[in-house]
Amino acid sequence: MADTKCCQDIPRPGYVQGAAAQRRADLYDGKIGVRTLLRNKKALAVAAFASIGGFLYGYQQGVLGGTFTKPSFQSKFPRTTEATVQSLLTAILQIGGYLGSLTAGLFGEVYSRKHTLLSGALWVVLGSFLCAGAGNLAFLYAGRFFTGVGVGTLAGIGFLYNAELAPPEVRGLLVAMQQLGVTFGIMVAYWIGYGTNFIGGTDLTQTALAWQLPWIIQGIPAVILAAGTFFMPYSPRLLVNKGREAEAISTLAYLRNLPEHHDLIKIEFLEIKAEAIFNKRLLEQRYPQLVKKGGSIWVREIMGYANLFRTQDSFKRTAIAGIIMFFQQWTGIDSRTAIGATSNWANTIVVAYTVPPMIKNIGYGTYILFAVFNVLSIIFVYFFVPETKGKTLEEMDLVFGSHASQQETAMLARIQKEVGLTALLMNEKSQRLSEEQYSTETDVVSA
Repeated sequence: MADTKCCQDIPRPGYVQGAAAQRRADLYDGKIGVRTLLRNKKALAVAAFASIGGFLYGYQQGVLGGTFTKPSFQSKFPRTTEATVQSLLTAILQIGGYLGSLTAGLFGEVYSRKHTLLSGALWVVLGSFLCAGAGNLAFLYAGRFFTGVGVGTLAGIGFLYNAELAPPEVRGLLVAMQQLGVTFGIMVAYWIGYGTNFIGGTDLTQTALAWQLPWIIQGIPAVILAAGTFFMPYSPRLLVNKGREAEAISTLAYLRNLPEHHDLIKIEFLEIKAEAIFNKRLLEQRYPQLVKKGGSIWVREIMGYANLFRTQDSFKRTAIAGIIMFFQQWTGIDSRTAIGATSNWANTIVVAYTVPPMIKNIGYGTYILFAVFNVLSIIFVYFFVPETKGKTLEEMDLVFGSHASQQETAMLARIQKEVGLTALLMNEKSQRLSEEQYSTETDVVSA
């Protein structure tokens, strides 16, 4: 009863989030597109560089198939002509990817997004050069596994990093750059595989460099990405979670190319801060003994994962991410948060083992199955996946039609008022209404 009374004069979170979205639209003059993208050149550049991770993911998918057919590779590793060995070399990378994507979100919270990107790039470097210098199958297996851990980590954290750095108006485009990197990487791998096939000839005169060079090349962008992470900004949301608020504000201002006192920076920062405080207090409320002072940060983050399945709202979002990745793999399309990426890798492992014998045994029926899943995916997306265009990450509750309890809703409303977000938006709304009223009265007098 007390909560209800104290919150009677506090706008509901949905109202505040809607007002924030409207204010951003007003500040951008309602124009969202190329102009908005050009006003965020720094965020675009960082997202493009981070998408090297997507390139590596795609490249490793294309590099192995061409290698299997090279005479010099078959001469060095005769057993790779066996279907079982080929399947294992393919699947062991997927297993590593599953492990990498599963732990990427956890490491991204405990350490940082960009340091997790660094670790993923280093795993790829190790795996690439183990494969390139392999003297026996054991080295190939190890190299493929470590490469899988690396690209799985990059896939798990890359989309999240791009999403957190991007302004809501162009987030879809910047996140999609990861997928563009995947597709581009696959294409490059095929062409490099084709070109290197002629090193020394296309028969038994072919040199070892024909199969080694594609793996050496795979390590080069990984080295560039690893070095570049030292110059990439931290995620503003991570900085707020770590209590480094001044740095979060300066990072937002840098990425948006705006002064720190600009309204857009104030609104975005306060939205992030309110959501961070809300999540922290909710965790303390649900698991008081686990998050007590001095408790393990690892335990706190793991319990945060448990929250993904605790309520109907959270489970709905988690399920949507997992199901989308299921359809992505079972429609004959190979594209690419941590939970969604993990679902992707799990389905990839199954696809790697089942599709080759399906093609052999049922032929075109395999593609009919893919077509059926395509139709089912269209139905699923149309009816169950909400539109997130132009929304901040903090507005996802509103987008997904959250059914949070009254206590949680009241808590978030109090926090939004506590950090000053409610006052900022209400004052701006009152000022805007006054300006509109003055403009109307002036027009009447003039008439």
